[in-house]
Amino acid sequence: LPELERRNEPRYYELLADALAAAGLSDARLADLSSRLRGTGIGDHDFTLWMTLRHRADEILSSHELDAFTKRAVALDEPTPSELLSMARLYAKGGAYADAAEHYSLLVANLLRRGGSGGMRRTVTLQGAGTMMVMSGAARVWQCLRAKSLRDSGRDRRGPAARDRNGFRNNGAGRCETVGG
Repeated sequence: LPELERRNEPRYYELLADALAAAGLSDARLADLSSRLRGTGIGDHDFTLWMTLRHRADEILSSHELDAFTKRAVALDEPTPSELLSMARLYAKGGAYADAAEHYSLLVANLLRRGGSGGMRRTVTLQGAGTMMVMSGAARVWQCLRAKSLRDSGRDRRGPAARDRNGFRNNGAGRCETVGG
């Protein structure tokens, strides 16, 4: 596949991640890509694979990982819709809700501009996240961003809440934070 088509084909990266998992190589490949992300650099293909593998990992992004991820993410000239979705999810997983909201906003604007159909819909659906799931993820991040703002201002005093697989804690009343946050 040509580079742009490959980068915008999330199912391709999901299949690669599945194959690595089946062979017991996911952790080693993620460690290698993470090392390259922090060090010498990583190409677009490997960065997209890293985002796929890292999203599947249970741990939240460390501050060092988030910093390296951010530096590499801004180097993408024109992120594909699937890359925007991956970036939004990883920013949320790292507790960078403002960045996650920005990327979800770009993705939602793209969906609305295209009327939720065409190539964008096909791409997002292939990753298992239709238009409503993308908008739900965006709404959740915006809710978490608001909750963080309330906590930072001292206006939110709610107790602990359960965590989900993306590292969010949410008691259903707008309180969100990442694991360890």
